[in-house]
Amino acid sequence: MVEKLRSGQIGGHAFSRVIWVGHSLGTLYGWLEAQVATNVDAFVLTGLLHAVKPSWLTLAFSDAYTATLDPKFATTGLDNGYLTFRPGTRAPLFYWTPTADPNVIALDERLKDTVSGPEFGAAVPLFNSPPPATAPSRAIRVRTLVVLGEHDRVFCDEDGPICNQQNVANAEAPYYSPQARLRVLIAADTGHDIQLHETAPETGEQILEWLSGED
Repeated sequence: MVEKLRSGQIGGHAFSRVIWVGHSLGTLYGWLEAQVATNVDAFVLTGLLHAVKPSWLTLAFSDAYTATLDPKFATTGLDNGYLTFRPGTRAPLFYWTPTADPNVIALDERLKDTVSGPEFGAAVPLFNSPPPATAPSRAIRVRTLVVLGEHDRVFCDEDGPICNQQNVANAEAPYYSPQARLRVLIAADTGHDIQLHETAPETGEQILEWLSGED
């Protein structure tokens, strides 16, 4: 897809710059992309660090179940390898409720999708405190911005660290090359699902400001 964007095969316009913007597992896929190609000009990686809270993983595994047991997917014919989260669990897993509209959370619940058990199982070791030297993100050699919600319960708050810019930068720096020129943006008053909070417009403006700069 990146090569097609550059060559004009998508939409008839050849793009001179392509930026990878990923969220959560989409950030992890960005790490993996950097291992196999060098065709991205910059990375905006949101909602994923390299040290998830054990308490959140425990909660996520307890809230996940076979998708065909969920009313939304009961008649889809999926096999038992597909998972989804139980109804009513998205708010405590993914939101900072003081800046989240209950109607948005309800819509998120209605639009939720599935993940395969093997996919999630393969992903966990990559963001569950792996040795920095083995991390796929070390392959990134272009400007990189990591964006995290101040109250992302996957990594912060309660029994986790305080997620301010300095703490996150110090923790994540070993997982990126010097060429990545890593920068960290903390979205204030925001949970894991960064673009589904009322703070999203401000966060988006800060991302665009970084992209328009040189560092």
